[in-house]
Amino acid sequence: MAWQKFRRVDTYTGKDAAAISISKDRFNFNSLFAKLAGISPRHKVVVHLDPPSFRIGFEFVISDDTDALALIPWNKRETPGGYTCSSRGVFAQHEWVAGVARLSASKDRRFLPKKDGSIWAIQLCPSFELSSERAGASIPTEANGIYRYLDAKGETVYIGRGRIKQRLVAPERQEWDFAKIKYSVVETPEDRERWEGYWIQRYKEEHGGRLPYYNQISGTTSQSDAQQEAAADVNKARP
Repeated sequence: MAWQKFRRVDTYTGKDAAAISISKDRFNFNSLFAKLAGISPRHKVVVHLDPPSFRIGFEFVISDDTDALALIPWNKRETPGGYTCSSRGVFAQHEWVAGVARLSASKDRRFLPKKDGSIWAIQLCPSFELSSERAGASIPTEANGIYRYLDAKGETVYIGRGRIKQRLVAPERQEWDFAKIKYSVVETPEDRERWEGYWIQRYKEEHGGRLPYYNQISGTTSQSDAQQEAAADVNKARP
């Protein structure tokens, strides 16, 4: 039998790069980033948000901005020279950010920032931060995005994209066995396709290359969102 290399899911490219990470109640700026951004103990940080694009920006200021957050030295032995600040206020108002903090894999909570004028921006991933019961009564009719179905044990059995409620009532899914839906609203078709692919790939990385159960059965669609919706309308019109 041929040897198969074990692929770690707790390590990732760029782990020694200048990075910003999100933990359960903090934004963390590692020492390499602090050096790159020229952060000193005199600085505070102003947080900027771009919800439709799932982006956060950080602007480091010395002026007395009433919206600025205090920076605290990050004294972890492995990262001397870094800084951290509270994220609780942001989490309280923006569930799409709080959802990222709840992701279990550190690689999904660690980001390589890019300079955008005076702001250092990071690109978050939609994190399925919204949820509904199997019937989907609480899902807005027009909600469009990415979603995953969870069984009674909390295991992901399907990852998809499109109009979430419309896809839920598709005839071929009525016999599927799942108990909960988790989803993120994503505005553009390109981003929906991008993030669906991202999370399918992440699932495969963590499950030995295997797809979620119903993705194995039904496959992952190559249809555009408009084609999916048209097909769903046809199915609904059938007697």
